[in-house]
Amino acid sequence: MFRPLRGLVAAGAAGVVLAAVLTGCSSGGDSGGGKITLTYWNQITSTDTTKAEDAIIAEFEKEHPDITVKQTRYQPQAQLPSLAKNAFRSGSTPDVVYAEVSTGRDLFNAGLALDLDAAAKTYGWKDRITPSGLAWTTTADGKLYGLGLESELSGVLWNTTLLDKLGTKVPTTVDELTSFCQAARKNDLVPIATGAGGGGWIWYFYLGLPIVNALGPQAEKDFVSHKSGKWTDPEIKTAVQTVFDAAKKADCFIPEMSTLDNGAAIDMLTGNKAVALAPAFTGNLGPVAAADPKSAYDFAPWVAVPGGKGQFNLQGMGSAFVVNKKSEHQKAALEFVDFMFQKDIAEQYIEKAGFLPPVTGIDVDALRIPDLFKQGADILINHSEDTGTTVDLVSSDKFNDLIGREGQEVFDGQITVDQYLKDLQAQWVKDKI
Repeated sequence: MFRPLRGLVAAGAAGVVLAAVLTGCSSGGDSGGGKITLTYWNQITSTDTTKAEDAIIAEFEKEHPDITVKQTRYQPQAQLPSLAKNAFRSGSTPDVVYAEVSTGRDLFNAGLALDLDAAAKTYGWKDRITPSGLAWTTTADGKLYGLGLESELSGVLWNTTLLDKLGTKVPTTVDELTSFCQAARKNDLVPIATGAGGGGWIWYFYLGLPIVNALGPQAEKDFVSHKSGKWTDPEIKTAVQTVFDAAKKADCFIPEMSTLDNGAAIDMLTGNKAVALAPAFTGNLGPVAAADPKSAYDFAPWVAVPGGKGQFNLQGMGSAFVVNKKSEHQKAALEFVDFMFQKDIAEQYIEKAGFLPPVTGIDVDALRIPDLFKQGADILINHSEDTGTTVDLVSSDKFNDLIGREGQEVFDGQITVDQYLKDLQAQWVKDKI
């Protein structure tokens, strides 16, 4: 399903397709020594990211002089899923698409995307890419259908400079959260800024973050993969009540959170009008540090759940490369995808684009990125087994719509938590069937 870019703010005129043809030459097949024009569609439109990727593609073309990359960017990115599906069905371009993970999964399940298991062996991807990074683009029966560059870690971002002024610290329990929110309100500060822009996606995380704390990472992964548990289980209710009951009653949020733009919520944080941002993502960390260099920040999990297993972050994957099964240039397409996961190229994506490719062997401390960004990068690259799984990337569009729509209804007092969880469980069962 379509998810907004949360790490970086998309740039460019809405509704405009930005085509970047890097060099021009005639199209040809993968054999016979001819020149190849590889068509590549993506949804990357933020200025810093496009500059970084253009430079990386230029490096690829230099190393592969027989391949020219014809790149087309789509803004708004919501255009890309349907366009890619129609193009793959017709057997036309693109050869490679970089789109939402769920779009890639849909293309593969429809028999339109190339099975990458053989390529994984040829290029040694299972030795070079973290297991959690590969898991996001692996089907339930173990088929690899894509590779994602944008590992993302979700949690809560705290302005510890403001916390010091309030005489408090990053809360780790429900009681500490309640005390913090009350202290922030007394000082005319918004405790936690949140902006969904009317999209409802925040509720994937406001449920997921406490649930992973209640169950622990492995049990949470089993839960979201339909291996164990129900949404109506008591420990799940206890978890989500830390948001819908405790945090809401403590006035931690603002009434406008359902319509406030995510960028506006970030501005509240960097403008020192809010003490925390949730849900926050690793992609936010570099931009926040740059926008508010006078403040100190800490990226932390949601507060512990009573009777739970501790505090943990959630991990997800923003988008992924998928190869057209009908492409005449599959070998070139795979060379292109493999290039993006070379260690030095992955480091360029981290330093210049704010992406976090799940590539092993990267020395996070040596990277030229803000210390705050290093905090999240280290967890994703070196300790990803200690994180949970973001449910929306492994569930159906119907379930995701329900979790977002009814999450807001619970927040607005239109339905109860019990009804919400009952409805989620009913759809969950339908998805499994």
